[in-house]
Amino acid sequence: MRIFWKVVGGLVAAILVVLIIWSVYQAVTFKPGINPPAITEEFTNPALPNWNLQLVDGAGVAKVPPYHGGSIPVENGTLRLQVSPDPNFSNESSTWQQGFAAAAQYNNAFAIGMPDFAPTWTQKVVAQFQMKIDPGYQGSTGLWIEARNTFDKDGIMVSGGFPGAIGVSFVSNESTKLINGMKFEYTKGFLPL
Repeated sequence: MRIFWKVVGGLVAAILVVLIIWSVYQAVTFKPGINPPAITEEFTNPALPNWNLQLVDGAGVAKVPPYHGGSIPVENGTLRLQVSPDPNFSNESSTWQQGFAAAAQYNNAFAIGMPDFAPTWTQKVVAQFQMKIDPGYQGSTGLWIEARNTFDKDGIMVSGGFPGAIGVSFVSNESTKLINGMKFEYTKGFLPL
């Protein structure tokens, strides 16, 4: 039995040494990028030039708005993400299919942009925003900061979910009672941590 514990102890020590060496290597070879100049989005241009992906998904397909009862208008310095009630919702599948933006029984309007910002050893990235949720709102909404290339050009999320994302979300009671309300979340994969 003593030999067994010596072998286990030796393996644990070897793993710790490898992890320490790997961590030192990562720290020494890390080369942070250079952030672009600070930018402020006033939402005055309906073309949304700072947002390279503006999609509405519904019935499992993501397309440019308006589509499937959704749109992404810019009005009076405000970006609105809108999805209307889906009359076919109860007949659609809640099971996601490979190659689709989402499950058919999921409607979402989203804009992805302001790219190329990343924290470095010497720079913080600060996102300051105002968000208003209309009275009687049903569903979820928020602002997220996520890893580059989380979504492809067709609005389909990379396999395995978010490689890493933080954000502020509001989820109504009608969506779920499990995580309803306003929350700050950190997500890895599809799991909110």
